[in-house]
Amino acid sequence: MQKTGEFTFEFVDEAGNYGTATAKVDWIDREAPIGILNYDIVTKTNKDVTVTIEFDKEDAYVINNDGNTSYTFEENGEFTFQFADEAGNSNYIIAKVDWIDKVAPTADIEYDITSKTSEPVTATLINESEKITITNNNGKSTYTFTENGEFTFKFVDEAGNEGQKTAKVNWIDKTLPKADIKYSTTSKTYEPVTATLVNENKKITITNNNGSRTYTFTKNGEFTFEFVDDMGNVGTKTARVTWIEEKPVFETEKYTIRDGFILKIRPGISPIGSKEIKGTTVKEFKENIKTNQKMTFLSNDNKELKDEDVIGTGTVLKLGENQNYTLIVRGDIDGNGKVSVNDLAKLKLHYIEMESLTGNSLKAADIDGNGNVSMIDLAQIKLTLIGLAELK
Repeated sequence: MQKTGEFTFEFVDEAGNYGTATAKVDWIDREAPIGILNYDIVTKTNKDVTVTIEFDKEDAYVINNDGNTSYTFEENGEFTFQFADEAGNSNYIIAKVDWIDKVAPTADIEYDITSKTSEPVTATLINESEKITITNNNGKSTYTFTENGEFTFKFVDEAGNEGQKTAKVNWIDKTLPKADIKYSTTSKTYEPVTATLVNENKKITITNNNGSRTYTFTKNGEFTFEFVDDMGNVGTKTARVTWIEEKPVFETEKYTIRDGFILKIRPGISPIGSKEIKGTTVKEFKENIKTNQKMTFLSNDNKELKDEDVIGTGTVLKLGENQNYTLIVRGDIDGNGKVSVNDLAKLKLHYIEMESLTGNSLKAADIDGNGNVSMIDLAQIKLTLIGLAELK
């Protein structure tokens, strides 16, 4: 028989009797079993995928894969199940997996500012290798730096693979520019004092003072330099001068009377020592020449004018015609127009014979005018400097 079914044999014996016999066969099976595949995961995943085979026949079995009806894919690929039934009918089916993704996603960073700046810098996640979901930073793909530092974006792809990318910023500069002030002199002076901006902590541009880093004081006061660095940070530095003294000066002007000159000495201010006075026919002192210090007029032939010749306001003093005279201020040994500790030091050195005073300095050191420089003169200066006496 070629297939299952039944067949009836008919027969007759010699006596003419008829008979039948039916043959039945129901165990012939020539239909191959069919495999049905079931996957435990059917969407993108970063996990292993297991496929299990089922059959349409109860007697079917797997003849490879060690007889196991399941196969685990650790990566994308194919696997062929081979199977048969008890009748010997065989078949196969191919399992395919292409949705396993175990590669971590990647991305790049783009910055809105890449050069030195004092402004905030925003980093943006770009060029993602696949669709991702950011799991920190409130899901945002941008992060703003207000100061130097770093921030790590964390993200996951559709398969569940985790990735991260770190943004780093080190070009934000909010440090204020600073500078120092250097003065042309810090000692008491009658001359202008120049303040110069020095020792900047970074490159700066001065935004006032016509861009100049120097400022000259002609009198005591203050001036504020204003400047900015390359990042726009603003700084200031104030220069203050308190040590410029009013310079005692001679004020001369032409006077029509007798073609002479008027020599005015400002009241309360002592003239500078060793000041040459060009002799003419007449000198008239319009103010009292006796201020707070005793003074001597010395002619070029070393003849001193008497104190009584120098009386007070309105005195007309007749000097030798066409002669030169030098004004000596008693106690002003260094000739700078004032009596100071420097004069005291010079007198001490002279007194102990470590340094000799000569000429106008020697005359200025003779405080009492007795022709000798002594301990008394030294004491007079010292008492004057500490406010216990005045030079008369």
